[in-house]
Amino acid sequence: MDAGKRLIDDIYNGSRQLVIPFFQRAYVWEEELWLRFLDSMEQVSKTGKEYFLGSVIMKQVSTSSSGAVGDIRTVIDGQQRLTTLALFLKVLCFRSGEKEFFKSKFFPRKRIALVHNMHDKDVFEKIILQEELASVDANTKLARAYDFFLQRVTPEKFNLDNILAHVTFVGIDLHGEDDEQVIFDTINSIGVMLTTAELLKNYLFSEDTKEIYLSKWKPTFEADNDVVSYWSSGPISGKYVRENLDMLLYAYLHIKINDPVYGLTSIQKGRFRTAVDLFSQYKEFMDLTQIDREQLIDELVDYAKIYKENISSNILDEEIGNTYSLERINLIMFGLDTSTMIPYILYLIKNQPDINERNKIAKILESYVMRRFICRASNDNYSDLFAFSLLSPQFLTAENLKRYLSTKESDSSLRMPDDIELVYAFENNFLNDSRAKSVLYMLESLIRSTKYSTSLRPLKSYTLEHLMQKKMESPGMAI
Repeated sequence: MDAGKRLIDDIYNGSRQLVIPFFQRAYVWEEELWLRFLDSMEQVSKTGKEYFLGSVIMKQVSTSSSGAVGDIRTVIDGQQRLTTLALFLKVLCFRSGEKEFFKSKFFPRKRIALVHNMHDKDVFEKIILQEELASVDANTKLARAYDFFLQRVTPEKFNLDNILAHVTFVGIDLHGEDDEQVIFDTINSIGVMLTTAELLKNYLFSEDTKEIYLSKWKPTFEADNDVVSYWSSGPISGKYVRENLDMLLYAYLHIKINDPVYGLTSIQKGRFRTAVDLFSQYKEFMDLTQIDREQLIDELVDYAKIYKENISSNILDEEIGNTYSLERINLIMFGLDTSTMIPYILYLIKNQPDINERNKIAKILESYVMRRFICRASNDNYSDLFAFSLLSPQFLTAENLKRYLSTKESDSSLRMPDDIELVYAFENNFLNDSRAKSVLYMLESLIRSTKYSTSLRPLKSYTLEHLMQKKMESPGMAI
């Protein structure tokens, strides 16, 4: 890694091509930032004082000696600034009589110097390739930024020579062995981080695999605003929202690392025990297994459909049925904060087509989790159980699951409390209001039938008044 002060000429040097990752975020700057940018450029033009425009991280790309451009670099960080600067310089150079200078910087060997991402590629190239300045008919922020500069940038206000001489960056050039993601995350640690899904999408897709993205990933995760909103929302855990897509990605990865076809050792599997840095875990898994990327996408899409149809924290706002089912397990997962069960539940739904068998398994799981919940047993080892141990074909039947859980009798961290322990817990354990409410709700939901004149109501709006009799009898009246 090489780092240091860079001028505009060092970055747009007339012989280098900068490539924004194909699935990087779109251009997002708006008028407030455009105004600040122009104010800064005007100050540099007037004073000739140095102005720091931020950092730019680039990584060298291997090129062929016969290629049209010998120096190609991926833009890891800085695409918003570099894009804004390019639009600004296009207008200023053309209006200052420096059209050929602009072309020399932005067309190295007749190639556009900044190759944009999928979202803005066509609009950006249309702007840069213009022989005469004119608005571009496109409803994008990038097109609006260009119009903004067309209306405000004149050589009377902005001095090209001063800007080229005094606008500086901190340039960070990475080599092949440098981990760009670690560096990017460190520099942007106080900003909005890229999500696991965004990082994974950038890693899986490119211009060459655009059709796979358009036919598989986009319809599943980005079809419209409602779909995007669903996958980016989810239950609140502590102060944070656990996104549905992150929970799906965690579950799918653990289903795959436990697939016997890959033969991963327990030591290798152990490297995936934490949910931290999930993107790096995906990269490691793909390196270890050499899984076909299209196969991975196909399977992930299949599990996404199962997830969306069967896993939802909205169950907290719905009345629950009185028969054992995976619907009730949904309530346990999100009402009792045991979403670590999701990998096993998804695996079960995909691989066990018999609904009756699933319901039998649901009964065992409900008894197991609720007994431990009432007995105040820790759920610290649930990840090991539901994201590792049970992800095997043998646990697709209730009989085998029950037998396996019974083997944990001597393991206090995972054992199922017996009836004696359960009765003792009911009589002696103190549960706070929310935990007590959850237990009573699950019990009442099982015994309630159509003879009741009032509905049970969802867990979120359930109160203990539902258990009180409607009319109190006086002591002297017969009961």
